[in-house]
Amino acid sequence: MKILVFEYITGGGFCREDLPKSLAAEGLLMLKALLRDLSALDVEPVFLLDVRLSGEVGAIGGNAGSVVHVEQTDDINAILQTHMDYCDAVWLLAPEMDNVLLNLTRMVERHGKILLSSPSAVVELTSDKYKTFQHLTAHDIPAVPTEFLNRWDFYKIGGQRHVLKPFDGMGCVQTFIIDSGDDFEQVKLELDGPERYIVQPFVEGQSKSLSCLFRNGKGWLLSINGLAVQVEGRKLTLSLCRVNVSTDTNKYQSLTDRIARAIPGLWGYAGIDFIENSEGIAVLEINPRLTTSYAGIRQARGLNVAEQTVSMLKQDPVLKFTQDRLITVSVTKGVTNAS
Repeated sequence: MKILVFEYITGGGFCREDLPKSLAAEGLLMLKALLRDLSALDVEPVFLLDVRLSGEVGAIGGNAGSVVHVEQTDDINAILQTHMDYCDAVWLLAPEMDNVLLNLTRMVERHGKILLSSPSAVVELTSDKYKTFQHLTAHDIPAVPTEFLNRWDFYKIGGQRHVLKPFDGMGCVQTFIIDSGDDFEQVKLELDGPERYIVQPFVEGQSKSLSCLFRNGKGWLLSINGLAVQVEGRKLTLSLCRVNVSTDTNKYQSLTDRIARAIPGLWGYAGIDFIENSEGIAVLEINPRLTTSYAGIRQARGLNVAEQTVSMLKQDPVLKFTQDRLITVSVTKGVTNAS
């Protein structure tokens, strides 16, 4: 099987623009981890790479696949379509913002290729944090209350802390902490279109995520991860994630099962971000794609997630964990062993 791997940030999505450094570093982490996993399989990976990053993907070993360099004058959509014609399946790693992941998913579907991620209907739902909140709530799954900014009056919140973020954002990009109307006056100057933003109450607790596999309304928990989220000025930033922070999986598998039933179209790897405190768990968002935590799963749990994903084209995954280690994944420092 020939698999076209396209990580949007590093694969030419910004070929005619300046590369966003932090997103490119995160993209490289996921891309290299995926290529390492695929190199152990009987498949033929083909991946696109922005020519400015040609020295960043070193020797991976095994069948790491063929690289297609994307120049700054290239038409990325034309290149994608050309190489899609010669591949059997496509693995997309792309941001939800501005419908990037949705449009790419629809392109793969139009070409009739095997998609190694969730279909467009699921991407359309989960890319919109407000629609996701409504959907989860309708299925009695606890989620952080979400409302659009244009329906909100910060001068009536009485000093309560809130989070302001794009409805289709990823990670902590353009995510702000607001305590008052005066704070909002300062922050709104940085917003790229206020109509794109949602408001959520700031929920005290631990920021965590689940790495999961989904297929036909069923879900399999791969790892429970801790997220190090910091406040810098009025902005939230994600500095690192700790993969496999707990092996007490019962309540987390229960949440995975409930989300699988609520969104039966979820397929392949997905990440679930949530806040946990003494009152329980509240879901923040669902990412229907690889997340940064993916880069540490093989070292943490001894599992080749790409192998399981490819096998799900024919059957449910059979998970055999051979490791139980805590692995730290930092965008700036890469993957490190914590214990």
